[in-house]
Amino acid sequence: MNFNQGWLDNYGLTQTKDGLSQIKASGWHAVGQSNQDPYRYMIVYDNTLGHEIARQKLIPVVRNDVRQAYSNITNSNYSGFDMTIDIPTSAINHSLSLVARYSDDAVNGEGQHVDYWFGPLKMDDSNQGYLDSIESDGKTVTISGWHATNQAANRPYHYIIAFDQTLGHEIARQKVESVQRPDVAKVYGKIANAINSGYSAKFNLTSQYFNDNIQFLSRWTDDPNGNGNSVDYWFNPVNRINRANLDSVDLSSGELKVTGWHATDMSEFEPNHFLIVFDNTTGQQVASQKVELESSVDVAKVYSDTRTANHSRFNFNFGALNLQPGHNYSLVSRYSTDGNGNGNDGAHTDSWLNMGIFSQKAHNLDSAVLNGNTLTFQGWMADDQATIKQYPYAILLQNGKEIARQQLDLTTRPDVAKVYPRLYQSKKSGFNASFKLPTVSLDNLQLVLRYTDSKDGNGNPSDAWIDINRGMIKKI
Repeated sequence: MNFNQGWLDNYGLTQTKDGLSQIKASGWHAVGQSNQDPYRYMIVYDNTLGHEIARQKLIPVVRNDVRQAYSNITNSNYSGFDMTIDIPTSAINHSLSLVARYSDDAVNGEGQHVDYWFGPLKMDDSNQGYLDSIESDGKTVTISGWHATNQAANRPYHYIIAFDQTLGHEIARQKVESVQRPDVAKVYGKIANAINSGYSAKFNLTSQYFNDNIQFLSRWTDDPNGNGNSVDYWFNPVNRINRANLDSVDLSSGELKVTGWHATDMSEFEPNHFLIVFDNTTGQQVASQKVELESSVDVAKVYSDTRTANHSRFNFNFGALNLQPGHNYSLVSRYSTDGNGNGNDGAHTDSWLNMGIFSQKAHNLDSAVLNGNTLTFQGWMADDQATIKQYPYAILLQNGKEIARQQLDLTTRPDVAKVYPRLYQSKKSGFNASFKLPTVSLDNLQLVLRYTDSKDGNGNPSDAWIDINRGMIKKI
């Protein structure tokens, strides 16, 4: 039967570890004369040069699908092929065709034969690259990623170059060895060097990295020194934008807890992250701590132009600090090359976040109950002054004169802490105080809620005055 059909299911380019270029292809070729011409070959024909550049004997592959479609064709069940064939690297960017052949010549594939032409093959002529990571130990910076392009044919030398945009010239370059990247080859199967496109380069950190706009580029070239005829891929410049936010300040337990985020790609050069509590009133540092960062997908979603935005969140408890009422405080989030102290001795990038003035106070009288001549008050009281005035008191007055006072043992109030997280010890603010009244009169009563620095309830107080009227008192 005079039948000659074929189909190319998949094809692509790849390389060996030594940089030898190859075509990978799979498909099928069925002919009616396969019994007369039993030997199968695949030929690579260079349309640009006008001649064959490679041929290889094929091992038949079972193709039940082809047999079902062409059951009357002898050997259609063994019409499949799946092969890898070496080609000259110089031919990668040429117009290429695959020629499937049945031949009666077992040695060379000539003699009597039947050919089926596939192509011309369409390869990928793009220039692709990606900067996977920039990592620093404060003294050196390591650049990792990949650069894949068929334009790298006959350009075997791979360089990574650091370019100073501010000064307008390169500041460092490094020749790199190829790193296998099967993930890249899976996506860019028609780029020969995709499998060997990975790189990793290390540079010494100099002042330019911190003061100037830096951009990295990947270069494939025919020059061992990194010049010559080259194909470059310029990665996005390191983003110097410095963004941060203080999401919450919590003093409700008496300890300073802060959450927020700080995103800047300068952190790729300055790997040590610090949080610093700074007293703006005195101009002095109160506390500092090296703090690990957490995942922040939400920040990355908003600020996609910052590579490190997806790992920029902080959540830290400073513990109990000596905060002074009336002072203004800032939280400083710092990235630094220096991992010691507060990072001040190295190149660093700061974001100053305002925590406000430490001067809040609030209270509430939940109930007043009279049982006989005993008047009981319940409620809560919290005051930033409690950092230096640690004795809480409730004092009852009538007609401006003190009836009695009681030092309070404050209790847990999570409901207050939820509403007033920035108020010092708002979580432990509940009180219950009972007083015996000297008379049956309920006129002109006042309740004073006090924090003071004196154990007897006098000293230097911070007071909250509440007028008690009859309508507020529930009688039992």
